[in-house]
Amino acid sequence: MYKYQNVVIDEDTWDGIDVFKPIGLPGTIVVTERFRDFAELHGFTNLKLVPSTEYECPY
Repeated sequence: MYKYQNVVIDEDTWDGIDVFKPIGLPGTIVVTERFRDFAELHGFTNLKLVPSTEYECPY
């Protein structure tokens, strides 16, 4: 079984958008710290935010 650990985004492939789906990680949505701060400020409860250094995905 394969397992992804950690997520690193090549900044040359990112256009600066705050919410996006990285290529090669189906079903995964990545957000910026700016979006995380916005979600926390406004009390979003229907999502689970995981720091990229703690991300794991079994495939």
